[in-house]
Formats: sequence, structure tokens, C-alpha cells
Amino acid sequence: MKQTLCILSLILLIFTFSCSSDDDAGTIAPEVSQLKLKRFVSGTTTRQIDYSDQGKPTAVNFTNADITYNTEGSIASFLGDEFIYNTLDQLDSINNSGTKRKFSYNSQGLMIAQTFLIIDAGFLNGILVDETLSIIYTYNVQNQIIEITSFSNQSQNGVRKQELIYNSSNQIEQIIEKSSSDSGATFLTLRVTDYLYDSKANPAGLVYNATGFESQFIPVNFNRIEPHTSLILRESITYVSSNNVRSATITDYSSGVVINTSNESITYQYDGDYPITGEITKRENGQVVSTLPLLWEYVTD
Repeated sequence: MKQTLCILSLILLIFTFSCSSDDDAGTIAPEVSQLKLKRFVSGTTTRQIDYSDQGKPTAVNFTNADITYNTEGSIASFLGDEFIYNTLDQLDSINNSGTKRKFSYNSQGLMIAQTFLIIDAGFLNGILVDETLSIIYTYNVQNQIIEITSFSNQSQNGVRKQELIYNSSNQIEQIIEKSSSDSGATFLTLRVTDYLYDSKANPAGLVYNATGFESQFIPVNFNRIEPHTSLILRESITYVSSNNVRSATITDYSSGVVINTSNESITYQYDGDYPITGEITKRENGQVVSTLPLLWEYVTD
């Protein structure tokens, strides 16, 4: 199974897997006079978000991604995915022609497991086969995910794990990615990513709140809406932080030895609590390899 962590330039977001959860894991962004993120520009790429009369995002023009909702106001479809909910209004499954995902919850309403079926995932001994991932989520006493462990029915893919470490502001400050080839008895570190934040509000939180998600760990890969303000954890889990990431430093390992370091840093200019322009600078082993201008535009009702 290919590693699904994608550092997508940086403002992070987190969500608790239920559109109506009352858990204390934190909210994405405060309501600000019906402020909406209308347009995001990354270099030469523009994403414009359309909204319904009720203030819900309905389309993203860059990807031609229509978003529909059910009668309870929860997302019903997005980018070919069908969203199904249980009687507690928790997300029960997400299905499309290539994958089927099924979620399980504990008595507190926290998602504790996911079954991820990938249809025609690849060839095994010359035969095209499906792959099933079993994903386990471990929480701390603050109801924050601290570990994501995935097991594949294809033994050659082994066991993968992400360990999440939080700072004093309850935002992810480090992600440690590990792999095991002996069924989880021992693990080798593959990558360590360290994050630093500013003190301003994350504009992507406005979009996620408007879709109905209220907290921080979202079991959906929404990077096509706003890829420079989200971080994708294992198996399409979006993390949305309250503040904007200003630096992500990535250290890659092989057999315990550092083989590469890279960094993405963002400088911002603000209007009140939110950024309006910025620039990403990417470095590999200390050398600048690229820069990218950013722009956010907002509207109010």
C-alpha cells in the first residue's frame, strides 16, 4: 500500500469523524459573521468555492467538484464518493467505484476503526487482487488521535503506523511514520515531520465548518478543495488545525540513517485574524528549490 501522507503546503485541519459529535477534541474555526473563503490562489492555480443560499459549499470550480447534502444537512456526495450515515448521524461508510470504507465508533462517538477496501489494488503472482486495510485509531485522554495503525491483507505490505504528538496548544507538532515487516513486533522509522504554527485563524476551517464538520479529525480527503491548507494522514484522514502552519520540516530515514531533509515554510500577510497573501518556500537539504505565492479571498453575507 502506498504511503498516503501528503504534505500539502500547510495550514492543518482536524475533525472528529462525526458531524454532530459533542466531544471535547476542539473545534476547527470560530464563527466570524458568516465569513466565507471564496477564492484561493496557489501560483497560477485558482480554486473558487460556490455556496448555497444556506451557506454550504456546493462546488469547487478547479476540480468541477459538486458537493451535495442530505436532508439533515450532512454531505451526501463529493467527487464521486457516496456518504452513508447511521442512526446516530455518524458517518458509517464512504463508497465509490474503486474503494469502500466502513467506520466503527466507541460509546463516546469516537471513530476507533476503519475497514478500507481497495478494488483491483494491484497484481499478486500475476493475478489482479483487491486489498483490504484494517485501520485502528488510538486516543489520549483529551480525545486526540495519537496513533494510526494499518494492517493489510496483502502480507508483503506489512504494518504501517503514524504516531501523532501535540504541542501545548493541542495542535499536532510532530508526526512519526513507521513500518514493520514482522507483523508489528518491531518498527523502523521512515519519516519524522515537525510543525510550527502562527497565532492566526486557519481559513480552511471556514470551509470545513460550512460543510457541517465541527471538530478536527475528518475521515475524508478534502485536499482538492484547498490543498495548501490541509495535511492528509494515513488512509485519507484530513487534519485541520486552528492556526496556520508556518513551517514543516521533514526528515526521511532508511535503516535508521537520515537520507534526506526538506522544509516548507510559509510567510503570511494578514487582514485581522486571517491570512490574505503568503509565500511558500521549499528547501531540500538546506537549498531553496522553489517558491510559490498564495492568496486568499473572503466574502461575508
